[in-house]
Amino acid sequence: MKEYLLPLLLTACTVSCSQTKYVLPDEMPLKTIERVAERITRETFFSYKLELAEPQKNFEFLETIDFGNHFGTHHTGVAFAITTITSKSDTLFPVEFSHTDGLTVQLNGSEIYTKNEGSAFLLRQGERNVFLADTLILSLKAGINTLLFKSFSRGGEWKIFIQPLGALIEGHSPQNPTIGLEGLSDLDPEIAHITNWLVAGPFHNVPASANNALHKVFGPEKGFQAGSVFQDNTHKISWTVLKPVIVGNVINAHPLWGAYSNYNYHTAGVAWVMMQLAEATKNPKWDTFALQYTDFILQSVPFVDYQVNTLNQYRSVNHHLIQTPLLDFTLAPSLPFLERLLKKKPLSNKDDYVAWVDRMINYALFQQSRDKDGHFNRLTPEKFTTWTDDMFMGLPFLMLAGQYTSDTALRKKLWNDAVNQVFLFNQQVWDSSAALYQHAQFSERKVKMPYWSRANGWAIWAVTEILLRLPENHPGYAPLLKHYQKHVRSLARLQNKKGFWYNVLDLPSSGNETSGTAIFVMAIARGINHGWLDKKEYEETALKGWKALRSVIEPDGTVHGICMGTMCSEDVNYYLSRPILDNDSHGLLGLIAAGIEMQNLLKKP
Repeated sequence: MKEYLLPLLLTACTVSCSQTKYVLPDEMPLKTIERVAERITRETFFSYKLELAEPQKNFEFLETIDFGNHFGTHHTGVAFAITTITSKSDTLFPVEFSHTDGLTVQLNGSEIYTKNEGSAFLLRQGERNVFLADTLILSLKAGINTLLFKSFSRGGEWKIFIQPLGALIEGHSPQNPTIGLEGLSDLDPEIAHITNWLVAGPFHNVPASANNALHKVFGPEKGFQAGSVFQDNTHKISWTVLKPVIVGNVINAHPLWGAYSNYNYHTAGVAWVMMQLAEATKNPKWDTFALQYTDFILQSVPFVDYQVNTLNQYRSVNHHLIQTPLLDFTLAPSLPFLERLLKKKPLSNKDDYVAWVDRMINYALFQQSRDKDGHFNRLTPEKFTTWTDDMFMGLPFLMLAGQYTSDTALRKKLWNDAVNQVFLFNQQVWDSSAALYQHAQFSERKVKMPYWSRANGWAIWAVTEILLRLPENHPGYAPLLKHYQKHVRSLARLQNKKGFWYNVLDLPSSGNETSGTAIFVMAIARGINHGWLDKKEYEETALKGWKALRSVIEPDGTVHGICMGTMCSEDVNYYLSRPILDNDSHGLLGLIAAGIEMQNLLKKP
């Protein structure tokens, strides 16, 4: 090792979060990263814990009344569901809803909707939301409002879904009204802790037609009263709660970023780079962790599908496994599955891995939303938004899938797609004057978004994955390499004196940020290692960045300074207010990859 490198590697580091000073031992990058990996494995449990699904009191997402699950699905009948909505003011509140067979809706005792037939569709999964068939505006008064559903069933599936118009699965709308049973008199408060709805039914002594059944007046619609009993032929009916729902949750989850056993691109990314760490260190422990992750996800599919499609728990853990049309939950999380198949090691469940990858290749080619020119885009937050993040979310998968397939025509198609998409993304989100990526761009209106650090990281990481695999004689290789080098030059100029990059790259007030810094260190070290960059020009940048990263890694493997998962915004203040967290997997995949590349750099003569 060259002597001038030693001062950079032996510098004492300070932890800013706790203000506790400690001196890191003299260790090579892989040793540092293994301490992080050790903590990850120690804190990860590949199993579920069962817990009661508690109702959400803020009316911000989907409410489900599953009469069929509670009463059965075999007979014609009428049933009722009641709740209260509490509004801070008089307001018109738009909702969307779907229902089977006939439905009447009463708000504060007045009928506001009736339909004899079920909705055109019950529920359709979106990127970050679900779509319901019908819309209705609730005229809410300030204070407590009573909402009553009267549902007719001919037998079969028997459900009602309702949510605020435009609700997001992961969204939070504290300005919305509240929903639940607190507004009903003479109820034990414990009831409201387990459900937002009371139900009554089924009344089987009903007319055969939905129209006649919905116009017949039954006891529950004459006004709520605790202790009411309604007679239907030979059996008695009273208000009760729907069956409680038990759901699974991951163990040891952080409230803001989850657990390393979650299903998403950043936890799967950790598994992916752990496989690479195993190769670099010759320690099979890290590969075992990655295999446990991918096997756990495969084994989870039936359970998660049951939670989502049978129990209607669209916010339950790992729900994105089921029909979510978004790269974050399709192609990017598939990288460790592809890597596993590329290793060509024996797998007892290899057919499951092959089926997974084949399904994702089909998704990439035929199902994922694309711009008219062919690059990946999203329908959120606006229709056909180009996200810089999606370069990493989709393009490395295309390259690994091309490496995996034995079909040379398919390989050519996948690799050409990845290369072409870089330049199509550049037309939308690359700022040539700054030589940086803005976070996103809308198709219908052009805006200026900040140069968010991690988005630039995702982009340059994707480009390096293409350069690693693309033949140098490919017509796209030279312009891609030139673009990568230009991006690196711009990034190197923005590295601060401490070796970090700021959360918003050109805004010092946004603060030092670990995840972007880690990816940039990885991308620059990788460029030197593969001859894409001049070592004399960029080695100090990589070393300075690695020194900065070491300063946020504690001896027990705790990692500080990672920006929480982030949507896109035109408002830079949105990025300035994002929580900065410890150990968030958004930052750890880049950190582990950086350690591997830095080890290789320091070993080079």
